[in-house]
Amino acid sequence: MASEERTQTLEAEVAALTRRCADLEASEAQIKKAEEALSDAVWQWQATFNAISDGICMLDEEGFITRCNRAFLSLVGRDSREIVGKRCFEMVHGASEPPEFCPVAKMKTSGGRETAEYAVGSRWFRVIADPIFDENGHITSAVHIIADTSEQRRAEEALRESEALYRSLVEALPHAVVVLKDGEIAFANDAAVTVFGYGNAAELKARGLFFGVAEHEKDRLTGIVRRRLAGEKVPEHYFTDFVRKDGTEFPAEVFARVATWRGAPAVQAVIMDLSARNALGA
Repeated sequence: MASEERTQTLEAEVAALTRRCADLEASEAQIKKAEEALSDAVWQWQATFNAISDGICMLDEEGFITRCNRAFLSLVGRDSREIVGKRCFEMVHGASEPPEFCPVAKMKTSGGRETAEYAVGSRWFRVIADPIFDENGHITSAVHIIADTSEQRRAEEALRESEALYRSLVEALPHAVVVLKDGEIAFANDAAVTVFGYGNAAELKARGLFFGVAEHEKDRLTGIVRRRLAGEKVPEHYFTDFVRKDGTEFPAEVFARVATWRGAPAVQAVIMDLSARNALGA
């Protein structure tokens, strides 16, 4: 009897140990799965970090670099082992102290995002510093971003030059040139001011989209402009009547087409005053 009891006890203990081992194996599997998920998340974060084209580095509370992406390494031309543990201004500017425009230094004072732009030779950069806070609202670290804006600056300069060239060309024309955009006159050359009898371009622009259209032509021209902006095929060349500031009507020949004005669709119209020509013909 005693032997049977001992056997049963041993069997129960073996069963308990078996269940414990199974539990441990399950726990180990869960831990392994969690470690794999964590490893995947770290890899994905690093891959995303390195895929960003702007240079990014993480700074600790004292301003030392703790991590940076591939673009930042390329920007400063150094290996990560040379950068981590150093200050940003040492690596980027080769200086012993922050430059006057340093957004990181300003961020520590303002407690918010700071930005700045600076030039190195023919290249321009926009630098950003964003603070990271602890649960008590204290800055514990920062994200520092450096973006090469040289291409953007060149594009903006090219746009300014293009607009200046456009203005110089249309101002040289003897005919009125207007640009109609968003229901308003976005541009009018000096000839337009003269033809319509106004004192200056601002006064002419204040008259609105159909500033000088003869009353009997307003419905027709309104429809043409709206259909043109909607992408419909409408005449680019037509004749109509306009009204000067003093109320006198004059016949005109119009050449109009869809154009882009500061990134948005607009209608550019060249208006030729036919008064003198018609008078000669008469």
